[in-house]
Amino acid sequence: MIVATRAAAAALAAALAACAAPSRRLTPRAVEDPIVLPRRMASVSLRGFSAHYEPTDARRSDALLGFRYAFTDRLEWVDLLSLRYALLDDRPVDGRPARPISLAVRAGVTGMGYSSFNGLIVLPVASVEALKRVADRWAFELSLTWSALWEQRSTSASPTYNVVLGYISDEASSLTFRAAATRQLAERVALGASAEVIQTAGCLSPTCA
Repeated sequence: MIVATRAAAAALAAALAACAAPSRRLTPRAVEDPIVLPRRMASVSLRGFSAHYEPTDARRSDALLGFRYAFTDRLEWVDLLSLRYALLDDRPVDGRPARPISLAVRAGVTGMGYSSFNGLIVLPVASVEALKRVADRWAFELSLTWSALWEQRSTSASPTYNVVLGYISDEASSLTFRAAATRQLAERVALGASAEVIQTAGCLSPTCA
């Protein structure tokens, strides 16, 4: 049974954010959001999805809770126990010279728990994210993310796929390339679209098979 949840971590982040005012406020324009939140600012989010899978005709729906808390204007805490650090900023507000793109790296875990069958369970993650703002209406993003599942004890005979085409294995990893574009339509309204390419493997290395 997994005992550590994102909900507890999100509550802790909200408590930390209440201790001090953020260093600056975000505007209502999504295309102006920095790649890392301003210092002492927290964000708690809830997003849901529903998916239909072919050729199995399976359906899946879920709600995902996330949070972010910024220690500085460059370093933030993300989800359960991971950190994101901004290497570059294409529109800094603290007097630093502007860079061609905003660039951030992330590393840590998105989940951790314990099972009586598998022992310790860890979901590590690492990513590189790039953001480019064009004029005052467009923002483009590219990211490459490695996420994995590690279990202390092996209980399955061999890797397989479930009915929603997800990979079942004691050790598995995914490499996800994502591209997104956001267009600011009005002061408080923005429209975005994204596409992803995902490769999954039955070990911690995404290139093992």
